[in-house]
Amino acid sequence: MRKVTVKNNCNKEEGETGGQDEGEYEGEPVVQVQVPDVAQQYLEDARAVVIGANLAVGEITYEYDSQVPEGYVISQHPAAGEVVNQATPVNLVVSKGARSCGCDRLAAVETGDMFLGLLGLIVLVVVTLCVQGGMLR
Repeated sequence: MRKVTVKNNCNKEEGETGGQDEGEYEGEPVVQVQVPDVAQQYLEDARAVVIGANLAVGEITYEYDSQVPEGYVISQHPAAGEVVNQATPVNLVVSKGARSCGCDRLAAVETGDMFLGLLGLIVLVVVTLCVQGGMLR
């Protein structure tokens, strides 16, 4: 809180001019603000909202989340609605999107390549069985 003390120069003698009143300040006033809800917002938009609320953007971490699109805020701390001191950092958890199962690599394999690979495997099995069975000498 801000404290101001003003001293009055009531005990002036004749001929004295009263100087300026003295002011005394103890620290800056503590301003509190409400934390905005930035969940489900794109990261850059969330940053702007946090800064616009006179808060600071704190630590940003990334996690996989199949429900929240990549680049959007999953959660925040302090939580939305909390009343905190101005310039308090708001930590954000941002989505990396759904975790890949590795199946997307199969989409790059062409059908012709798969056929040649399968044909080569069949030839290898037939040759192995023939050698073991004594058909090839």
